[in-house]
Amino acid sequence: MIKVERFTTIINIFVGVAVCLVLGLYLQYVNNAFSPELILHGFVSSFFVSYFIGDIIPGKAWGDLFAEKLGLKQGVARHAVSTIILTFCMVTPISFLSTYVGVGPNPMLVQIWLANFPVLLGLGYITLFISFPIALKTAIFLTKDSRPAVS
Repeated sequence: MIKVERFTTIINIFVGVAVCLVLGLYLQYVNNAFSPELILHGFVSSFFVSYFIGDIIPGKAWGDLFAEKLGLKQGVARHAVSTIILTFCMVTPISFLSTYVGVGPNPMLVQIWLANFPVLLGLGYITLFISFPIALKTAIFLTKDSRPAVS
């Protein structure tokens, strides 16, 4: 099994893969830029951004704090509100990079990105809402044997 110290890394990788695949495929579809090379390049580059963002920006913790300030206890409502903050933290840089990979250094890059941004936020929210609990359960499963025994 994986060491418990890698718990958040497992979650970061899992949700990063999910979000990068969904956003990258959507942007390539919208921009008629489907090719194996672009799919691979877009996924790899956006995944590195996702991983970096997931490590340095505590989007989930900020989202949980925001949900707590609203008085939401554990459950679907708290997860729904918390995911909003996480979505903005992850989707904004990933979607910009994915747009860049899809259209290149186009003078209309920012306009194309902003035109797609609301849809990307929606797709990112749905993807994170679904994938985060699965990632959490996966991380618990993968690290369960590495936890210290309780005496």
